[in-house]
Parts: sequence; C-alpha cells; structure tokens
Amino acid sequence: MKNKKLKYNQLNLNKFHQLQRKKKPNQVGESQKITTNCSAIKKKVRDIERQISSGKLPENILEIQKEKLNQLQLQLVEKQKEIKDHEKTERYFTIKYGKIKSFELKKLSRKLKQILKQLSTASEEVRQIIKLEEDKVLDLISYIKNYPKDKKYISIFGKSNNEHAQQIQQDLIEVNKQKNINKETKKYRVKQDYEEKATEDDFFADQEMIRQRKTMVDKQGKIIEQINLFN
Repeated sequence: MKNKKLKYNQLNLNKFHQLQRKKKPNQVGESQKITTNCSAIKKKVRDIERQISSGKLPENILEIQKEKLNQLQLQLVEKQKEIKDHEKTERYFTIKYGKIKSFELKKLSRKLKQILKQLSTASEEVRQIIKLEEDKVLDLISYIKNYPKDKKYISIFGKSNNEHAQQIQQDLIEVNKQKNINKETKKYRVKQDYEEKATEDDFFADQEMIRQRKTMVDKQGKIIEQINLFN
C-alpha cells in the first residue's frame, strides 16, 4: 500500500491536480524552426546580460560570461540574416508561382464539383469508383495548399516533370495525407473523450440523486418522499 502511495505522489501533476502529459513535437516549417532558434538565442543573451549587470559574478566567471555573450550575439546576427533571406526566398516563390497555383486550384475545384454531382446520382457500385477519384482530387488540392513556400513549385499538370520531380511530388502528397489522417484521428479522440466524460458525469449525477433520495428517506422516514424528490 505504501509503495502504491509513493508512486502516486511521484506523478507529474499541475496546479489543478491533473496529470501532465508530454506534448509530441509538431512538424514545423523551416521558417518556424529558424525563428524558434533565434528566440532561444535571444533568451540566452538576456539571461547572460542580466547576470553580468548584477555585479555578483567573480572576475573569472565574468570574463567567461562576456565571451559567451559575444559568441551568442554573433550567432544572433547570423540567424536574423538567415530569417531575412528565408523570407525573401518565400516572397520570390510566392510571386513566381502564385498564378500557376491559383489556376491549378480552380481547375481541380471544377473537377471536384463534377465528381460531387456524379456522386449524387450514381449507384452504390459506381460510387466506390467515383469516391476514389474524389480522394485523388482532394489530395492534389491539399498538395497545392500545403506546398513549401520556400521551394520551387512542381506543377501537377506539368508534362515535362522528370522522375525526380515526380518522386518529390508523390512524397509531398503522402506527407499531407498522413497529416490529414492524424488530424481526423485527433478529432475522433477528442469526441470520444468528451462522450466518455459525459457518460461518467451522468453516472455520478445519478449516484448523487440516489444519495439524496436515501437521505430523504432516512430523515423523513416515509417512502413517499422519494416521489416528491424527482417531481
């Protein structure tokens, strides 16, 4: 019993006595990674500057911290330049491929409308084939919308795409597919958790009502009071 109690006390709980779960690292874009690194360096710079300005550091430690500060400031300048270059690249590719992406999205949207129209009148056997076609179109729309902003765009309808370009295209489609699956799975889990919690709350509410009913019976000593409680 003592061992169990010890394990419970060692649980990682927040101030509301809820179990804290470790968050899985999200897949972030290149620009977000650079910005995150830049923020981390800024924080280190502020911490060291605070230590130096406090005047409480010994002479030898002070020299070490000043050297660290100089190195971090150089890293910060490099990272800030990297961010500017990255943003410049993104703007360049957005302007260059914006019209192509827009044209391809309109073309796929028209195709999707045609497919949905066919689905509304198709038989059950034909619907399965049409649904596969719908999935393909949705994957391509997702490919265009989520294409990396800092990369040269590979057109869906480009006839001159070589094997390497086709492979990159297919890899990006698969990545987006997996992301969409993960999103749907997460939505389902949240919904399921909510339903389970609602059922649990109903159970405890029922138990509370039974407790009150029993209390009334004990106090009044008449069974008829049970009926009055629920009216």
